[in-house]
Amino acid sequence: MLNQRQSFILKDLEAAKEPITAKALAAKYNISLRTIRNDINEISDYVNTLEGVSFIKVPGLGMRIDAKQNIYNQLEKEINLENLSIYHAEDRSHVLLFCFLLLPNPITAEALAEKMQLSKNTVMNELKAVNEQLTDYHLQVVGRKNHGFYLKGEEIDVISLINALIEKANKKKIQYLLFESEDTFLNNVEKMQIDQLLNFINDDLVLMINDYVRLKIWLAFFIKRCSYGNSLQLNHNYYADVLNDENHIKIERLTQEINNLFSLCLDDGQIEFLTFIIANYTYWVDDKIVKEETSKLVQAVEAMLKEAQHVYPELAVEYDQLKNDILTHIQLTLNRYKLNLPNTNPILTQIKAKYGELYGVVEHASKAFEDVYGLSMDEDEIGFLTLYFCRSLEKSHQLAEARILVVCNTGRGASKLLAARIMNNMPEVHIVGMIPVLDLERQSDLVDNADLILSTIPLHDIKKPVVLVSPFVSEQEILKIKEVIVEGKTHSRHSLTDATDLMNSLITQYVPGSKVNEFSARLGSLINFNFAASEPASLSAQLYAETCVEACIMMSECSANHGKVVDYHRFSGILAHIVMSVPRWVNGRFISASDYEEMKKAYAKEYEIIVKFLHVMEEKLGVYIDPIEAIAILRYLI
Repeated sequence: MLNQRQSFILKDLEAAKEPITAKALAAKYNISLRTIRNDINEISDYVNTLEGVSFIKVPGLGMRIDAKQNIYNQLEKEINLENLSIYHAEDRSHVLLFCFLLLPNPITAEALAEKMQLSKNTVMNELKAVNEQLTDYHLQVVGRKNHGFYLKGEEIDVISLINALIEKANKKKIQYLLFESEDTFLNNVEKMQIDQLLNFINDDLVLMINDYVRLKIWLAFFIKRCSYGNSLQLNHNYYADVLNDENHIKIERLTQEINNLFSLCLDDGQIEFLTFIIANYTYWVDDKIVKEETSKLVQAVEAMLKEAQHVYPELAVEYDQLKNDILTHIQLTLNRYKLNLPNTNPILTQIKAKYGELYGVVEHASKAFEDVYGLSMDEDEIGFLTLYFCRSLEKSHQLAEARILVVCNTGRGASKLLAARIMNNMPEVHIVGMIPVLDLERQSDLVDNADLILSTIPLHDIKKPVVLVSPFVSEQEILKIKEVIVEGKTHSRHSLTDATDLMNSLITQYVPGSKVNEFSARLGSLINFNFAASEPASLSAQLYAETCVEACIMMSECSANHGKVVDYHRFSGILAHIVMSVPRWVNGRFISASDYEEMKKAYAKEYEIIVKFLHVMEEKLGVYIDPIEAIAILRYLI
């Protein structure tokens, strides 16, 4: 049976109208000619077993497959290719690093070649490239004659490398390579046990996981390295610093569960490192800990909010929620500061561009933090906090604009009680009317003017959102009402206006002043057209607009790199290409580029900037985007 790369090569040969050379295929899949020839021999042998299919070699021109039926589709049914992915250049460095981080060392070149489905020569070249990356972490892959290769360096540097892989790389791709690909680094029992461990953390220890995927990846690294006897020692007494009695018990229970599942007896260093993982990816710093151990932090956050309210008094509407969010976030940030771990904000540039005024207010208000702790917040952290403030302001504005119609079964008594409860708990909303259910049809103008209907009885055939409540309105019902208002307002903003508003602050550096309005209108039309035709429907106009902002920032970085501003024609071409590519990316369809390696080397810096943009889009869309897509964008730039 063909492996995954050979299956994709077969698809290329079957779809080709003209013969394809081995050299072109080697360039596309970034493998050596020897490897591609071995693959072609395997494909040829497989094709010869099929009826009505011919493997045709044309001397001097290349090869192709002539088939009466779609053999790739048949192969897809046989081996479920839908969830498979070939190892592209960037994937290979991850897979090689995983080999040294997750498998027993030393590892022979032959074992690496088999694991990666590459020739031994290609693996050796990849090892050289990986060693260049490892110099930043004071690590090195070293070979021992007749033994194989192993990762040389201090364990604390290995931890830094793992942290960088998990924090900076596309987490969905890392999850795929570790848990879902055809040949993973974990067996099925280990995968099941890690899932059981996550359930134990969430259900038995009652710890809210704030990043499920990254916690799952960290636990995989932790379990595998502990099983090989690695010390995993931090250069800091983190365990003693952050644990109170209650959470000390939780870590002891978690340690015992790991022993039960994996037969691992953890030493003190490993337990300390486990504490670091759990503290960073779960909300275990509850209100009790905040009150008892971080009173200074509470004072600093309150002072920060008070300062910000001088500029944005509407923050009072969601004050408690904003305070709790910031307390939790800063506590986790302080843990990272103590360990000298990076907390890079990947969208800082976008935050400054989109929320410049708010960023400045938060930066000024953060001085309260410095006054209490003697530690100034860096711009990455201020960017993160700006997003919390932004979310709170948006919710406040949405609630303030909300128009509510109150409907009860009979008279106005129950309506007045319900309305009074709403105004006491949500004074910012507008009550547009209080009517009995029998008057709904007669007073349709009130229904049309309302954003939301609150009713004490079920209503049918009403086009507006309806929330069923009791006349006394519980706290849970108040939260539900707020959620429905915010959700409705958010959906209503997915329009052309969003697209033009987001773009106006950035397009003027590329578009001549006389053409700005025309360009914005054309771009908005393109976004709205793509939005209306998009599959899946979750691709909102707002997302397309944010995509354009990311693209503008990417082009600004490219301009700064080569000292030339991207001209109007290239700018408009790149934006149109990216907007039209989004649905294709979401559906896992990517371009082909026979000159991929050549372009990547010739325009290395621009390529790196574009790939960074693609990584941002991966996070926004929740999908993997093949780095080969950078070549299409690069063609517009050059």
